[in-house]
Amino acid sequence: MKQFIKFGIVGAINAVLNYIIYIFCISIGFHYILSNIIGFFITIFNAFLLQSKFVFNSEQETSYQSWWKILIRTYISYAFTGIVLTNMLSILWIEIIHTEIILYPIYEIAKNFVGNLDMYSFVKYVAPILNMIITIPMNFLINKYWTYKNAN
Repeated sequence: MKQFIKFGIVGAINAVLNYIIYIFCISIGFHYILSNIIGFFITIFNAFLLQSKFVFNSEQETSYQSWWKILIRTYISYAFTGIVLTNMLSILWIEIIHTEIILYPIYEIAKNFVGNLDMYSFVKYVAPILNMIITIPMNFLINKYWTYKNAN
């Protein structure tokens, strides 16, 4: 449980950083999928650094794995949830099931604070938050039982 809490703290830091990068990219006109991919590559390296030191205690090089092997495994482990799954979920929320119907009351409140915000843009801003409900537990399990399996 302690390890999951530490993972959650590192995840929260990365989620905020990723979201800032995503929003920035969206605001300058990038497509939401490209924005997600840019945030992914930047924040996964940060996740590797923080998780290695604070969560899975694999700071020291072991005879089984060196730091670069763990880094590669970190990118691979997050590639599924961070690129494939989050983009599929974003397409689901934005293009297929039209979550704007469910999010309409929140949109009405948000547009009072944000100003000129259309519903489609609002759903693009909310999709990453919805994705985290599914991806955070998956990321923890993948990292614990595969990426850092044999690390100290």
